[in-house]
Amino acid sequence: MAKSDFVPKPDNDFLAWLDPLAVNAEAHQAGLSLSDAAVAKLKASAVDFRAKLAANTQAQAAARHASEEKSASRPTASPPPAASPGRPRPATATPMPSARCCKSQARKTAPTTPA
Repeated sequence: MAKSDFVPKPDNDFLAWLDPLAVNAEAHQAGLSLSDAAVAKLKASAVDFRAKLAANTQAQAAARHASEEKSASRPTASPPPAASPGRPRPATATPMPSARCCKSQARKTAPTTPA
């Protein structure tokens, strides 16, 4: 005897396992000692799972499509390079001397007092 029951994990495999079980449960109800309520619950569960799997598959396809459309529209949504924000610098701008440079210049030109 098996150590545990086999129940497939992937959704489509689970549905392929569940559908025949639900269909054949009524025919083998007496041999499996299943009540009418258990058979009805199994059939309802199979119908419910099939509907939810179909809705999930459809939602995933719609999300994939929306993501592809978003990615396709991205290049047209970016501003052109010339219209980027910020103030342009003049081409003839003279760089300011650094503070370190100014301090060393100040020391060289400062008058020295005799001691």
